[in-house]
Amino acid sequence: MLKVECMKNKVSEITILRSLACLSVVLIHAITRSSANFASENTIDVLVSYLQLLLMYGTPMFVFISEFVIAYNYRDKVPNQFILKRVKFILLPFICMGIFYAAISNYTNGFHAILVQSIRNIVLGEFHGYFVLIIFQFYFLHIIFNKIEKFFSPKFVLIFSLLINLIYLGFFNFIQPFDIPYANDIWYYYSWIPFPGWIIYFFIGYYAGAHYEYFKTWLNKNRKWIISSWILTGIIVILFQHFNILTVTSSKRVDVLLFTISTILVLFHIASKIKHVPKFLILINQYSFGIYLLHPFFHRTISNVILAKMPQFNTLFGTISIDMLVGILCPIPMVYLLNKTKIGPYIIGKIRVNSKQKLKSRWFHSTKFHEM
Repeated sequence: MLKVECMKNKVSEITILRSLACLSVVLIHAITRSSANFASENTIDVLVSYLQLLLMYGTPMFVFISEFVIAYNYRDKVPNQFILKRVKFILLPFICMGIFYAAISNYTNGFHAILVQSIRNIVLGEFHGYFVLIIFQFYFLHIIFNKIEKFFSPKFVLIFSLLINLIYLGFFNFIQPFDIPYANDIWYYYSWIPFPGWIIYFFIGYYAGAHYEYFKTWLNKNRKWIISSWILTGIIVILFQHFNILTVTSSKRVDVLLFTISTILVLFHIASKIKHVPKFLILINQYSFGIYLLHPFFHRTISNVILAKMPQFNTLFGTISIDMLVGILCPIPMVYLLNKTKIGPYIIGKIRVNSKQKLKSRWFHSTKFHEM
Protein backbone atom coordinates (compact mmCIF):
# COMPACT_ATOMS: atom_id res chain seq x y z
CA MET A 1 0.00 0.00 0.00
CA LEU A 2 1.31 3.41 -0.99
CA LYS A 3 1.83 5.75 1.96
CA VAL A 4 2.08 9.46 1.41
CA GLU A 5 3.11 11.76 4.26
CA CYS A 6 0.21 13.96 5.28
CA MET A 7 0.80 17.68 4.99
CA LYS A 8 -1.12 20.61 6.24
CA ASN A 9 -2.90 22.38 3.39
CA LYS A 10 -1.14 25.51 2.28
CA VAL A 11 -3.20 28.63 2.93
CA SER A 12 -3.93 30.17 -0.46
CA GLU A 13 -4.58 33.57 1.14
CA ILE A 14 -0.94 33.72 2.22
CA THR A 15 0.23 32.93 -1.31
CA ILE A 16 -1.78 35.90 -2.58
CA LEU A 17 -0.76 38.26 0.23
CA ARG A 18 2.93 37.40 -0.04
CA SER A 19 2.96 37.99 -3.79
CA LEU A 20 1.08 41.29 -3.42
CA ALA A 21 3.46 42.44 -0.67
CA CYS A 22 6.43 41.57 -2.87
CA LEU A 23 4.99 43.44 -5.86
CA SER A 24 4.22 46.42 -3.62
CA VAL A 25 7.82 46.63 -2.39
CA VAL A 26 9.16 46.54 -5.96
CA LEU A 27 6.67 49.21 -7.02
CA ILE A 28 7.59 51.40 -4.02
CA HIS A 29 11.24 51.35 -5.08
CA ALA A 30 10.32 51.92 -8.72
CA ILE A 31 8.36 55.04 -7.76
CA THR A 32 11.26 56.22 -5.58
CA ARG A 33 13.51 56.08 -8.64
CA SER A 34 10.99 57.99 -10.77
CA SER A 35 10.37 61.73 -10.87
CA ALA A 36 7.27 61.53 -8.65
CA ASN A 37 7.33 63.67 -5.51
CA PHE A 38 4.91 65.50 -3.23
CA ALA A 39 6.50 68.88 -3.90
CA SER A 40 5.90 68.69 -7.65
CA GLU A 41 3.45 71.05 -9.31
CA ASN A 42 2.41 68.18 -11.56
CA THR A 43 -0.79 66.58 -10.25
CA ILE A 44 0.15 63.16 -11.65
CA ASP A 45 3.47 63.22 -9.76
CA VAL A 46 1.67 64.00 -6.52
CA LEU A 47 -0.94 61.27 -7.05
CA VAL A 48 1.75 58.69 -7.78
CA SER A 49 3.53 59.76 -4.59
CA TYR A 50 0.31 59.24 -2.64
CA LEU A 51 0.05 55.78 -4.20
CA GLN A 52 3.58 55.03 -3.02
CA LEU A 53 2.64 56.04 0.51
CA LEU A 54 -0.41 53.76 0.45
CA LEU A 55 1.78 50.88 -0.77
CA MET A 56 3.87 51.09 2.40
CA TYR A 57 1.85 48.18 3.80
CA GLY A 58 4.24 45.86 1.91
CA THR A 59 7.03 45.32 4.45
CA PRO A 60 4.75 45.21 7.53
CA MET A 61 2.61 42.62 5.76
CA PHE A 62 5.66 40.35 5.57
CA VAL A 63 5.80 40.43 9.39
CA PHE A 64 2.15 39.36 9.52
CA ILE A 65 2.71 36.63 6.92
CA SER A 66 5.83 35.29 8.62
CA GLU A 67 4.09 34.91 11.98
CA PHE A 68 0.84 33.62 10.45
CA VAL A 69 2.70 30.77 8.76
CA ILE A 70 4.55 29.83 11.95
CA ALA A 71 1.43 29.96 14.14
CA TYR A 72 -0.60 28.03 11.56
CA ASN A 73 1.94 25.23 11.10
CA TYR A 74 3.37 24.96 14.61
CA ARG A 75 0.46 25.55 16.96
CA ASP A 76 1.91 23.63 19.92
CA LYS A 77 5.65 24.08 19.55
CA VAL A 78 8.22 24.76 16.85
CA PRO A 79 10.36 21.89 15.50
CA ASN A 80 13.85 21.24 16.84
CA GLN A 81 15.76 22.91 13.99
CA PHE A 82 13.35 25.82 13.61
CA ILE A 83 15.93 28.57 14.21
CA LEU A 84 18.79 26.74 12.48
CA LYS A 85 16.79 26.30 9.27
CA ARG A 86 15.99 30.01 9.19
CA VAL A 87 19.58 30.94 9.90
CA LYS A 88 20.69 28.89 6.89
CA PHE A 89 18.08 30.01 4.38
CA ILE A 90 17.12 33.51 5.57
CA LEU A 91 19.88 34.99 7.75
CA LEU A 92 22.81 33.78 5.63
CA PRO A 93 21.29 35.20 2.41
CA PHE A 94 20.70 38.45 4.31
CA ILE A 95 24.39 38.55 5.30
CA CYS A 96 25.51 37.72 1.75
CA MET A 97 23.31 40.44 0.29
CA GLY A 98 24.45 42.93 2.94
CA ILE A 99 28.05 42.37 1.83
CA PHE A 100 27.06 42.33 -1.85
CA TYR A 101 25.27 45.69 -1.72
CA ALA A 102 28.08 47.20 0.36
CA ALA A 103 30.54 46.08 -2.31
CA ILE A 104 28.65 47.45 -5.31
CA SER A 105 28.04 50.76 -3.53
CA ASN A 106 31.63 51.26 -2.32
CA TYR A 107 33.87 49.37 -4.75
CA THR A 108 35.58 52.61 -5.80
CA ASN A 109 36.30 53.55 -2.18
CA GLY A 110 38.42 50.54 -1.29
CA PHE A 111 38.21 47.49 0.96
CA HIS A 112 37.87 49.42 4.23
CA ALA A 113 34.78 51.28 3.02
CA ILE A 114 33.23 48.01 1.85
CA LEU A 115 34.00 46.36 5.20
CA VAL A 116 32.50 49.22 7.24
CA GLN A 117 29.35 49.37 5.12
CA SER A 118 29.01 45.57 5.24
CA ILE A 119 29.03 45.67 9.03
CA ARG A 120 26.51 48.51 9.07
CA ASN A 121 24.27 46.64 6.62
CA ILE A 122 24.38 43.41 8.60
CA VAL A 123 24.26 44.77 12.16
CA LEU A 124 22.17 47.93 11.69
CA GLY A 125 20.14 46.96 8.64
CA GLU A 126 21.33 49.87 6.52
CA PHE A 127 19.96 48.42 3.29
CA HIS A 128 16.59 47.24 2.05
CA GLY A 129 17.08 43.77 3.59
CA TYR A 130 16.64 45.19 7.12
CA PHE A 131 13.34 43.31 7.32
CA VAL A 132 15.25 40.08 8.11
CA LEU A 133 16.60 41.57 11.36
CA ILE A 134 13.03 42.32 12.37
CA ILE A 135 11.53 38.90 11.69
CA PHE A 136 14.34 37.13 13.53
CA GLN A 137 13.35 38.99 16.68
CA PHE A 138 9.83 37.69 16.16
CA TYR A 139 11.02 34.09 15.72
CA PHE A 140 12.31 34.21 19.28
CA LEU A 141 9.26 36.13 20.50
CA HIS A 142 7.03 33.42 19.04
CA ILE A 143 8.86 30.72 20.98
CA ILE A 144 8.53 32.72 24.21
CA PHE A 145 4.94 33.85 23.73
CA ASN A 146 3.75 30.38 22.72
CA LYS A 147 4.61 29.22 26.24
CA ILE A 148 2.73 32.00 28.06
CA GLU A 149 -0.07 32.74 25.60
CA LYS A 150 -2.63 30.84 27.69
CA PHE A 151 -2.33 33.42 30.48
CA PHE A 152 -3.59 36.30 28.32
CA SER A 153 -6.75 36.92 26.35
CA PRO A 154 -6.31 37.70 22.63
CA LYS A 155 -8.27 40.93 23.05
CA PHE A 156 -5.93 42.17 25.79
CA VAL A 157 -2.80 41.22 23.83
CA LEU A 158 -3.98 42.87 20.61
CA ILE A 159 -5.07 46.11 22.29
CA PHE A 160 -1.93 46.31 24.44
CA SER A 161 0.40 45.59 21.50
CA LEU A 162 -1.40 48.18 19.35
CA LEU A 163 -0.89 50.80 22.07
CA ILE A 164 2.79 49.87 22.40
CA ASN A 165 3.21 50.11 18.63
CA LEU A 166 1.44 53.48 18.40
CA ILE A 167 3.38 54.96 21.32
CA TYR A 168 6.70 53.70 19.96
CA LEU A 169 6.16 55.01 16.43
CA GLY A 170 4.45 58.15 17.70
CA PHE A 171 7.51 59.05 19.76
CA PHE A 172 9.78 58.96 16.70
CA ASN A 173 7.11 60.52 14.44
CA PHE A 174 6.29 63.56 16.56
CA ILE A 175 9.30 64.14 18.85
CA GLN A 176 12.25 65.94 17.30
CA PRO A 177 15.66 64.21 17.55
CA PHE A 178 17.51 64.99 20.77
CA ASP A 179 20.78 66.91 20.70
CA ILE A 180 22.91 63.78 20.98
CA PRO A 181 25.41 62.07 18.64
CA TYR A 182 23.77 60.15 15.76
CA ALA A 183 20.32 61.39 16.79
CA ASN A 184 19.09 61.68 13.21
CA ASP A 185 20.24 58.15 12.39
CA ILE A 186 18.53 56.81 15.50
CA TRP A 187 15.28 58.63 14.70
CA TYR A 188 15.05 57.84 11.02
CA TYR A 189 16.87 54.51 10.63
CA TYR A 190 17.75 52.58 13.76
CA SER A 191 14.33 53.09 15.32
CA TRP A 192 12.98 50.82 12.59
CA ILE A 193 14.79 47.67 13.72
CA PRO A 194 13.53 47.03 17.32
CA PHE A 195 10.44 44.81 17.40
CA PRO A 196 8.08 47.25 19.25
CA GLY A 197 7.75 49.18 15.97
CA TRP A 198 6.12 46.14 14.34
CA ILE A 199 4.62 44.18 17.21
CA ILE A 200 0.93 44.55 16.32
CA TYR A 201 1.50 42.82 12.97
CA PHE A 202 3.14 39.94 14.81
CA PHE A 203 0.23 39.39 17.16
CA ILE A 204 -2.41 39.73 14.44
CA GLY A 205 -0.47 37.11 12.49
CA TYR A 206 -0.15 34.90 15.57
CA TYR A 207 -3.85 34.77 16.37
CA ALA A 208 -4.94 34.67 12.71
CA GLY A 209 -2.67 31.69 12.04
CA ALA A 210 -3.49 29.85 15.25
CA HIS A 211 -7.24 30.36 14.74
CA TYR A 212 -7.43 30.40 10.96
CA GLU A 213 -11.05 29.30 10.49
CA TYR A 214 -12.32 31.63 13.19
CA PHE A 215 -10.30 34.49 11.66
CA LYS A 216 -11.94 33.96 8.27
CA THR A 217 -15.39 33.83 9.86
CA TRP A 218 -14.68 37.01 11.82
CA LEU A 219 -13.53 38.83 8.67
CA ASN A 220 -16.65 37.79 6.80
CA LYS A 221 -18.89 38.86 9.67
CA ASN A 222 -17.22 42.27 10.03
CA ARG A 223 -16.35 42.96 6.39
CA LYS A 224 -18.36 46.21 6.20
CA TRP A 225 -16.55 47.69 9.19
CA ILE A 226 -13.19 46.47 7.90
CA ILE A 227 -13.68 47.98 4.44
CA SER A 228 -14.92 51.23 5.99
CA SER A 229 -11.87 51.44 8.25
CA TRP A 230 -9.62 50.72 5.25
CA ILE A 231 -11.10 53.64 3.31
CA LEU A 232 -11.04 55.95 6.34
CA THR A 233 -7.45 55.18 7.34
CA GLY A 234 -6.35 55.55 3.71
CA ILE A 235 -7.90 59.03 3.60
CA ILE A 236 -6.18 59.90 6.90
CA VAL A 237 -2.79 58.88 5.47
CA ILE A 238 -3.29 61.16 2.46
CA LEU A 239 -4.53 64.06 4.62
CA PHE A 240 -1.59 63.72 7.04
CA GLN A 241 0.77 63.97 4.08
CA HIS A 242 -1.13 66.77 2.34
CA PHE A 243 -1.21 68.98 5.44
CA ASN A 244 2.41 68.12 6.38
CA ILE A 245 1.43 66.52 9.69
CA LEU A 246 3.76 63.66 8.79
CA THR A 247 6.03 64.04 5.78
CA VAL A 248 8.35 61.01 5.76
CA THR A 249 7.40 58.42 3.14
CA SER A 250 7.72 55.35 5.32
CA SER A 251 5.83 52.38 6.74
CA LYS A 252 6.95 53.53 10.20
CA ARG A 253 4.22 56.17 10.56
CA VAL A 254 1.30 55.92 12.98
CA ASP A 255 -1.21 56.64 10.23
CA VAL A 256 0.34 54.05 7.91
CA LEU A 257 0.27 51.56 10.80
CA LEU A 258 -3.52 51.83 11.08
CA PHE A 259 -3.94 51.74 7.31
CA THR A 260 -1.71 48.66 7.06
CA ILE A 261 -3.77 46.76 9.63
CA SER A 262 -6.93 47.51 7.64
CA THR A 263 -5.19 46.57 4.39
CA ILE A 264 -4.10 43.20 5.77
CA LEU A 265 -7.65 42.43 6.88
CA VAL A 266 -9.23 43.59 3.61
CA LEU A 267 -6.78 41.74 1.37
CA PHE A 268 -7.00 38.56 3.44
CA HIS A 269 -10.79 38.65 3.22
CA ILE A 270 -10.72 39.22 -0.55
CA ALA A 271 -8.10 36.48 -0.98
CA SER A 272 -10.26 34.03 0.97
CA LYS A 273 -12.92 34.39 -1.74
CA ILE A 274 -10.54 33.52 -4.59
CA LYS A 275 -10.87 29.84 -5.47
CA HIS A 276 -7.98 29.59 -7.93
CA VAL A 277 -4.82 31.62 -7.35
CA PRO A 278 -3.48 33.07 -10.64
CA LYS A 279 -0.30 31.32 -11.80
CA PHE A 280 1.50 34.65 -11.99
CA LEU A 281 0.92 35.24 -8.27
CA ILE A 282 2.03 31.68 -7.48
CA LEU A 283 5.27 32.35 -9.36
CA ILE A 284 5.87 35.64 -7.53
CA ASN A 285 5.15 33.90 -4.22
CA GLN A 286 7.69 31.16 -4.94
CA TYR A 287 10.45 33.63 -5.77
CA SER A 288 9.38 36.44 -3.42
CA PHE A 289 12.42 36.35 -1.12
CA GLY A 290 14.84 36.41 -4.04
CA ILE A 291 12.90 39.19 -5.76
CA TYR A 292 12.90 41.15 -2.50
CA LEU A 293 16.68 40.83 -2.14
CA LEU A 294 17.77 41.25 -5.77
CA HIS A 295 15.42 43.75 -7.41
CA PRO A 296 17.40 46.91 -6.38
CA PHE A 297 20.52 45.44 -8.01
CA PHE A 298 18.73 44.93 -11.32
CA HIS A 299 17.22 48.41 -11.05
CA ARG A 300 20.72 49.89 -10.79
CA THR A 301 22.06 47.82 -13.68
CA ILE A 302 19.57 46.51 -16.25
CA SER A 303 16.98 49.26 -15.76
CA ASN A 304 19.58 52.01 -15.97
CA VAL A 305 21.03 50.53 -19.17
CA ILE A 306 17.58 50.26 -20.79
CA LEU A 307 16.67 53.83 -19.83
CA ALA A 308 20.02 55.11 -21.10
CA LYS A 309 19.65 53.29 -24.43
CA MET A 310 15.95 54.10 -24.83
CA PRO A 311 15.43 57.69 -23.56
CA GLN A 312 11.82 57.68 -24.79
CA PHE A 313 11.01 55.56 -21.72
CA ASN A 314 12.65 58.09 -19.40
CA THR A 315 9.30 59.41 -18.21
CA LEU A 316 7.38 58.94 -14.97
CA PHE A 317 5.37 55.92 -16.10
CA GLY A 318 8.10 54.70 -18.45
CA THR A 319 10.64 54.52 -15.63
CA ILE A 320 8.18 52.85 -13.28
CA SER A 321 7.13 50.30 -15.92
CA ILE A 322 10.71 49.38 -16.82
CA ASP A 323 11.67 49.07 -13.15
CA MET A 324 8.65 46.87 -12.41
CA LEU A 325 9.36 44.51 -15.30
CA VAL A 326 13.08 44.34 -14.61
CA GLY A 327 12.64 44.12 -10.82
CA ILE A 328 10.27 41.17 -11.12
CA LEU A 329 11.50 39.25 -14.16
CA CYS A 330 15.29 39.47 -13.78
CA PRO A 331 15.65 38.06 -10.24
CA ILE A 332 13.61 34.93 -11.05
CA PRO A 333 16.10 33.23 -13.43
CA MET A 334 18.99 34.32 -11.20
CA VAL A 335 17.37 32.71 -8.13
CA TYR A 336 16.46 29.62 -10.16
CA LEU A 337 20.03 29.12 -11.42
CA LEU A 338 21.58 29.75 -8.00
CA ASN A 339 19.23 27.18 -6.46
CA LYS A 340 20.61 24.62 -8.92
CA THR A 341 23.93 24.85 -7.06
CA LYS A 342 24.62 23.51 -3.58
CA ILE A 343 25.48 26.90 -2.09
CA GLY A 344 22.82 28.91 -3.94
CA PRO A 345 20.07 28.61 -1.30
CA TYR A 346 22.51 29.94 1.32
CA ILE A 347 23.28 32.97 -0.85
CA ILE A 348 19.83 33.97 -2.09
CA GLY A 349 17.38 31.76 -0.16
CA LYS A 350 15.30 28.79 -1.25
CA ILE A 351 12.54 28.75 -3.83
CA ARG A 352 9.15 28.13 -2.27
CA VAL A 353 7.55 24.93 -3.50
CA ASN A 354 3.77 24.76 -3.71
CA SER A 355 1.77 21.96 -2.10
CA LYS A 356 1.18 20.01 -5.31
CA GLN A 357 4.87 19.96 -6.13
CA LYS A 358 5.72 18.80 -2.60
CA LEU A 359 3.13 16.03 -2.74
CA LYS A 360 4.33 14.86 -6.16
CA SER A 361 7.95 14.84 -5.01
CA ARG A 362 7.20 12.90 -1.84
CA TRP A 363 5.02 10.41 -3.74
CA PHE A 364 7.82 9.84 -6.27
CA HIS A 365 10.52 9.32 -3.66
CA SER A 366 8.35 7.02 -1.51
CA THR A 367 7.39 4.74 -4.42
CA LYS A 368 9.53 1.95 -5.86
CA PHE A 369 8.86 0.72 -9.37
CA HIS A 370 9.70 -2.87 -10.25
CA GLU A 371 9.60 -4.64 -13.55
CA MET A 372 6.78 -7.18 -13.69
